[in-house]
Amino acid sequence: MRASGNEIVLGNNGLCSSSVATSPSDILGDVRSLVLGLVNNCDPVRAVLQRNLVDEIASHLRSAGDEISMVEASQQRLRSDDELGKFGLRWHVLRHTILQDMHHLREYRRRRQWPTRITVRKRLKVLNRSLESIKDYSDALHIFKRLEVEAAVSRKHLKIWEEVVATGASGAVVFEDDFSFRSGDSIKQVFELLLLADKGLAVIDLAGGLNWEAMGLPPQVRGDLTLDIIVANTACAYFISQTACQALVDLVERRPAVIYLSPDFLISELNNAGFVGSTFLPAKPPLVHGSREGLVESSIPY
Repeated sequence: MRASGNEIVLGNNGLCSSSVATSPSDILGDVRSLVLGLVNNCDPVRAVLQRNLVDEIASHLRSAGDEISMVEASQQRLRSDDELGKFGLRWHVLRHTILQDMHHLREYRRRRQWPTRITVRKRLKVLNRSLESIKDYSDALHIFKRLEVEAAVSRKHLKIWEEVVATGASGAVVFEDDFSFRSGDSIKQVFELLLLADKGLAVIDLAGGLNWEAMGLPPQVRGDLTLDIIVANTACAYFISQTACQALVDLVERRPAVIYLSPDFLISELNNAGFVGSTFLPAKPPLVHGSREGLVESSIPY
């Protein structure tokens, strides 16, 4: 692996290639139209703070000539365990924990540039682990509640992706309600990162949450990272292109069960669906992932 400046370019063909590192502020171009999506759960304090922060970003983007529309996704219906019964709940949890574990296995191998084919032995380990998790009904019920929340959050992100497709916008910048500014330069840094969309990137992370090792990326990588696969570092705040939004809408239509992947895993599932696109992960994102950095409580019952 070779690095150029502060940026590392990680290829998808088993080799790592380098390119001339370019500061986002050196890239010319603009985003003609953007949907700013606000994902929240109607918490009165967090939702108001979220709107105020996004309004500041929207004002800066409009002053630069971008066409901005705002969409808020807050409705969240959680299915009751009574709707399924004990057997149905266990079956539901079994199916979707297997789906999640298989996704994690493939993406871990993809990020390490290993073949993504999962052996029968590993598949059996996934099955046995899922079967073990539903033996005790209280454990299965806890997992069920987590899955329902993750699916509800994924549906909110999906609403924003659908808005991009419906309006023909260039893409969306999506904000969950636990983000905040990292510094006084955060808005300027967000703007500069969004200029990278003109280089054809499908996903740009804006708030982070996990380090490279926790994401399953090669441990030796350092600095800003460009990948020619789709990777979401959580889904706290990110840019996503119109083509990726269309692909995600199509994916959920073809395979409705993928909604039970949490939003970041659903975005990464584009790789398994054959979508071709690139991701930019800044080493120091301009926004703060509040629940990951211990500033606010997560709404998902892990």
